[in-house]
Amino acid sequence: MRKIILLFLLSVLFISCKKTNTTPTKPTSIRISADKIGVFSNGQDVITFEAKLPDNTTISKDVEFFVDGEIISGNTYTSNIAGEYSVYAMFENIKSPTLKFGVVEKVESPGSYSTKVLVEDFTGAWCGWCPRLSYKLEEAVIANPNIIPVAVHYNDAMSYTFVNELMNNYNITIFPSGLLNRSTLWNEKQIALDNLLGKLSRIGLGISSIRNGQKLDVNVKVGFTISTKTKLKLVVYLLENGIIKDQENYLNDVPGGGWYQAGDVIKDFEHNYVLRSALTNIFGDDIPQYVTLERNTYSTNFSIDISNYNTSKLSLVAFVLSDVSGTDVYNVQWAKAGTTVDFD
Repeated sequence: MRKIILLFLLSVLFISCKKTNTTPTKPTSIRISADKIGVFSNGQDVITFEAKLPDNTTISKDVEFFVDGEIISGNTYTSNIAGEYSVYAMFENIKSPTLKFGVVEKVESPGSYSTKVLVEDFTGAWCGWCPRLSYKLEEAVIANPNIIPVAVHYNDAMSYTFVNELMNNYNITIFPSGLLNRSTLWNEKQIALDNLLGKLSRIGLGISSIRNGQKLDVNVKVGFTISTKTKLKLVVYLLENGIIKDQENYLNDVPGGGWYQAGDVIKDFEHNYVLRSALTNIFGDDIPQYVTLERNTYSTNFSIDISNYNTSKLSLVAFVLSDVSGTDVYNVQWAKAGTTVDFD
């Protein structure tokens, strides 16, 4: 009996003394983040990086951060040189994905901007109802110059090259159609414009241009009252006024309208605000995220051939919109070609 008890005790001792494998699993990946997308240069601002394991454990103090391939001290960074940078981290021979950020030389912008409204009028010389909207839009512009029209022609001598792409993207199926800030269709009532004009604008624009032979050199600047991580796009249009072409008119027998008794076909109709070309993609060029900092100004340049246009009748329209949906114009600016219109 005592022999059995002794064997039992030895077996328990053997089991209790058996080594347990408690070696932690080595991580296979790490990820990094930054507290900002962009910072100001010359020591005005600092960006802080953070590194984490897949289980969300912070290891920022245990990794080495590399900015543009050069190791930095700690997990903060500042620079005197403006530009786009990249950062990654190393931890036990594991490299994180690369993160982009930017350093900008601050160009002070105003603290507020006037609000303007973009109205893209989808029209055509063949469209007998289209003079109705153009007349109401002209009245709206006279009443408030912060309403900025663009006539996007379809299937006539002034037809815009990418009109079909615009119509498909914004579901334009009838003529005329007025697209407000690339978001909603205009009901042709002034109150709809007034409601948009009453909104606060966090973004402002300025346009300047100089004729250089047969080219127009253009500068567009965008100012921000607040920092934002929203992806933004910039669109710049070239417009032409005073194009004389006949216009179908179904309003000839409609009393009280702008085109009553003007003829079923209005001879030598003056077409204004005609979209001739886009200096950017029609859906916008990317604005670098790292420049969208409070009170900062982003500036970009363009050049366009104007030899095929009446150069005395040209103007420019620039606007900023959301990259997320391609809608929601945040603000818009207009300037006659060869002039400068600053932030306002």
